[in-house]
Amino acid sequence: ELLRLRGMAGVARRANLEAEQLRAQLAKQASQGGTNPFTSAMLDYQKSGEVRQLETELSGLTARLHLTPEQSQAVHDILLRHAQVNYTAMDQQYTTGKVDKEELARLKTEAGDQNAQIQALLSPDQQAVYATYQQEKTAQLARWSASAAMADLQGNLNLTSEQADLAFAALYQATLERIAKAKSGAHDEAEDRSEERRVGKECRSR
Repeated sequence: ELLRLRGMAGVARRANLEAEQLRAQLAKQASQGGTNPFTSAMLDYQKSGEVRQLETELSGLTARLHLTPEQSQAVHDILLRHAQVNYTAMDQQYTTGKVDKEELARLKTEAGDQNAQIQALLSPDQQAVYATYQQEKTAQLARWSASAAMADLQGNLNLTSEQADLAFAALYQATLERIAKAKSGAHDEAEDRSEERRVGKECRSR
């Protein structure tokens, strides 16, 4: 737990440093009279975040699955191909102010199923480890999401320990279900907001 907290502190420090660099870049571009410095700088920042996420994912998979150099390069190409969809969405958002959902849907279809593509590269033993790795990632993401939502609830409702435990369990389960829907293409943000309101109402009633 201590090592995990230290790691989170390191991530926070890097995020703060990147935020400072972004502010400095914005100020520099603004002083130079650019047409839209915020859009340009923020787009670069978002894309660099995607690159860092890709590198982190590739590093984790390589270490956990003991990928060969050839497998690691192939996985990198798969991750990059899917990241390009996000790059396109960012470009559209920051240049036109909206996202072409039909275009993104087409690009996602062309990119294919990322998990299936990665599994096709793996040996049977690696596939078993990959399945476990994916489950652990999902659980970790659910914990982070539930913790963030809990911080908002605690600040607004001043929950007791029992209420906090119940709320966290409900938010954790809701996040797992949301991730499953997102993977199946049935994700609904309205349902997410409805679930958060339901948890808050339940906590107040207790």
